[in-house]
Amino acid sequence: MKTTQKSLLNVMLLCMVLIGVVLIPTKAYASSNSDFVIENGVLKEYKGTGGNVTIPKGVTRIDDYAFYECKKLTSIKMPDTVTSIGYRAFQYCTSLKMIKLSNNITDIDMGAFAQCKSLEKIDIPSKVTSIYWGTFNDCKKLTVIKIPDSVMFIGMAAFAGCSNLKVIYIPESVTTMEFEPFSGCSKLTIYGHENSYAQTYASDNKIPFKLADGQYYKALLKEVTGTKQLTINKTKGKNIEIVLPSGLSSKNVTVTYKSSNTKMATVSKKGKVTAKKKKGTAKITITVKDKYGNKKILTTKITVK
Repeated sequence: MKTTQKSLLNVMLLCMVLIGVVLIPTKAYASSNSDFVIENGVLKEYKGTGGNVTIPKGVTRIDDYAFYECKKLTSIKMPDTVTSIGYRAFQYCTSLKMIKLSNNITDIDMGAFAQCKSLEKIDIPSKVTSIYWGTFNDCKKLTVIKIPDSVMFIGMAAFAGCSNLKVIYIPESVTTMEFEPFSGCSKLTIYGHENSYAQTYASDNKIPFKLADGQYYKALLKEVTGTKQLTINKTKGKNIEIVLPSGLSSKNVTVTYKSSNTKMATVSKKGKVTAKKKKGTAKITITVKDKYGNKKILTTKITVK
């Protein structure tokens, strides 16, 4: 009997050891097969399926071709540990609509966002010094770009094929632009400063030019959009969403709201709409005003149920 019990105990111990051996490698295997291949802080390759992707904290560089042809990628959010983006890192990410770049990026290599045909907006970080060959080539949905004051050089075909690009602000810091950085940008107006390199370049290449500051902000205001209609009830309010283009922020514009019928619906200073006792409709008038006095008026139709 004792021998039988001892044998059973040995079998149980053996099973536990085998289970442990199986489980430990499985956990390690899952980790090594994550969506990201990262070596010494460098994101070498993305193996995920796309969608909305957040890059892990601690990554310092997104390497060459890391997201190349990831056609189901729709948005990217990266931590401020990232300081550089490699050659063609996001090229042909044709569904990529939104990207939040690290504030500490100093270098974006050639063709990094080329053929990102769904990209609607991008804020170039204030530490970037050069925009290289083909960086935003064929990004057909970009409409407004603000070049930060840190940039000194814009490379060949940097924005070529951006057929809906209407406004680009080029600061006085830019002193060199290579051959045809704006080829195919037939709707483009360059905004800059008087007697700047940008003004001379625009004149030499027959691109419309306007002085910056007030006129630049006025052009940006045209790109502001907001919620067109909301349906609310008395139990829960909803917010009106205002979308500002690259170059505008809450720091350089003010937004005010006014209800046409406060007995039907009220609106807070931050755009939250609250229903009152009556059912029906009201209109919220939104005034977006920049520091130069330029305005854009939007309206939101409110239906109270």
